[in-house]
Amino acid sequence: MPNRLCLTLALAMEAGPATLNVQLTFLCGDGAKLHYTHALPTTLISAAQKDPVYRTNQTWQQLFVESIFPVIQQRYKEYYATIPRKRCIVCARASTHALTTPMSWLHKDPPFVAVLVSPVCKRPACDRDSRATIQEMILQEMVELDPHKSEALVALPCGVCGTTVNTRKCTGCGTLAYCSKEHQKAHWQEHKALCNSIKGANTA
Repeated sequence: MPNRLCLTLALAMEAGPATLNVQLTFLCGDGAKLHYTHALPTTLISAAQKDPVYRTNQTWQQLFVESIFPVIQQRYKEYYATIPRKRCIVCARASTHALTTPMSWLHKDPPFVAVLVSPVCKRPACDRDSRATIQEMILQEMVELDPHKSEALVALPCGVCGTTVNTRKCTGCGTLAYCSKEHQKAHWQEHKALCNSIKGANTA
């Protein structure tokens, strides 16, 4: 699978425009949203539309992170100001910053990216515990965003063996899933750089 997606990326780079304008929607809570249009690499979109499990591919994930997080950081003041209730999603204390979770819908027509904005406080325990809460919020938002509902409920395949049975997302970044702690541990050396870059972008 990784080789196939790498080939798709390479072929996309050989023809067509380098970027395409894509809508980014920031979901700030209580129905508050911000909409922007930003140029993203055509390779991201082409690969997403040709590979049904593109979200699990490490090469694609890295390019997605490198492309989307500079945009998210650029818009920080705007989307943080738009949050209706600036309260930590874990303890309800006043929030000090927001975690962002981009959700790719680049396989859709037209392609778009939804960014879940989650206010949190400065307590380390809340920053850690917020990951589980965010995963539940992601599932809810994905169901609401997908007009067919059922597609959004399909579990992510395990990053090691590909099964979708009892998989759980990485609590550090939420971009990859595993069917067991053993598979997550076995894949950590490969996944570590991407996971840390996502967490670092959220705390920058």
